[in-house]
Amino acid sequence: MFRTPVREMAEEDLRFLWEQHWPEDSELEFKSFLTADGKGEGIWNADLSQVRKEARDNIATELIGFANAEGGWLIIGISEDGSERPRHAAGLVPHQRCRDLLDRLRMCFRGSIRSMSESPVASGRT
Repeated sequence: MFRTPVREMAEEDLRFLWEQHWPEDSELEFKSFLTADGKGEGIWNADLSQVRKEARDNIATELIGFANAEGGWLIIGISEDGSERPRHAAGLVPHQRCRDLLDRLRMCFRGSIRSMSESPVASGRT
């Protein structure tokens, strides 16, 4: 799909997606930042100790869509154009403390996945 594996992408690879106006598809979603209503400043910046519920729910919606399909990639830090679907990469949106954000997202979803996998339905107990 990409010229560089996603786990190895650097800024120049993200810039390439933007310069090529790379389209979103069923396996790729761009987010400039995470907000509760799709507008305004990234809401994870409000409290650096955790991911807010609105941001968690926003990203969970995308991840559930990928899980129900063939999988996919959510790239935070690329804005989308306002065109009809498919939307295309429109610019880079730098974020401070990217590693912190990634760690907080992992912790946020690790707990969610663990509690879901321990539910009676997920484990086959009904």
